[in-house]
Amino acid sequence: MSLKFRPQLQSFEDRVVPAAFSFRLADGTVGSGHFATPAGVNPTGVGTFVIDDMTLTYAGVVYVMGPDVLVDYEDGRLVGLTATAAGAGPDIALNADEAEVSGVGAATIMFDGAATQITFDLTASGSSAVVDRGAVSYDVPYHTVDPTLANQTVTLTDFKLNIAGRNLTTSTSGVFATAPTALFAFGVFQGVTFAADTSALADFPYTSLSLNGLTGAAQSAGQTFNVNAAASTSALTLDFSQVTIGEAYIITIDMKKDDGTLIGETLTITVGATATRAQLVQAIVDTLEGTDFKTKVVDNVLTITTPSKTGFRRFEYVATRANGTHPDGPTFKTKTQMNSVKVNGVRVDRID
Repeated sequence: MSLKFRPQLQSFEDRVVPAAFSFRLADGTVGSGHFATPAGVNPTGVGTFVIDDMTLTYAGVVYVMGPDVLVDYEDGRLVGLTATAAGAGPDIALNADEAEVSGVGAATIMFDGAATQITFDLTASGSSAVVDRGAVSYDVPYHTVDPTLANQTVTLTDFKLNIAGRNLTTSTSGVFATAPTALFAFGVFQGVTFAADTSALADFPYTSLSLNGLTGAAQSAGQTFNVNAAASTSALTLDFSQVTIGEAYIITIDMKKDDGTLIGETLTITVGATATRAQLVQAIVDTLEGTDFKTKVVDNVLTITTPSKTGFRRFEYVATRANGTHPDGPTFKTKTQMNSVKVNGVRVDRID
């Protein structure tokens, strides 16, 4: 392809975020659910949307809802649900802002804020079975995120922890001793850190919850639960400041799922002998334009992001001269939700 330099404004991050809710019944059992925020939600209007990806957990039983679940939004915020579920546990009906569990009772649904960023699962120690789910919402001052820093901690605003029918905020008395923060590496989100002391809360099943990055712990009546969060995007940052230039070669790039399945098509970029590093990076950006992969470039450092639901877990970059040898490729900076990064057939992401 042609290596013409065209300055472009690229999105910093694909804001594909979940929507979440939770409830707690009088007998102490809890439920929670989440789904991807549907396209078309208006931040200044009302609307009802049909979704097919809601997952609900109640009393340790996971229900797959749908396919015709209705969700109501007002001014960009989730305000109501209409759905029914039948599974290994009791039947559940969600009506507007109420959850009714057959044979148990009903409870008010607590919806997470419009800025939901991550969801997390609680599992008992030594088990992979999900016993509860929660969500965290917040606003990030992205203008303060520095893509040149290897590690950066940013204080979050409008923070909410949604779990067991409660929205806990930094204003909830005695819960958060220190302000929750987000962790970034070269501008790529790495997780959230907070510690919540909930021992003084009435009718709440947990005495403490914490998250450090994407893992943490919760305590309930002497039992410890593992907390595992998932970022809504997969991301990868590579530094092209030392790639070979001044000679002609071909680059192929494969984006793959964890099982090796190719996402889309193999990308092929022809590098000319007069191409600069900036032009080489721009050619990759241009090739990804119109796909599910978004890009950000700062000083020949390229960040690629995509919604986690695409399954992007493996990145393979191969540069080849006409004689079959490999010129120097980019160096690895950081990743999120990625399992393998290879350059010229060599794994470079510091993971054994």
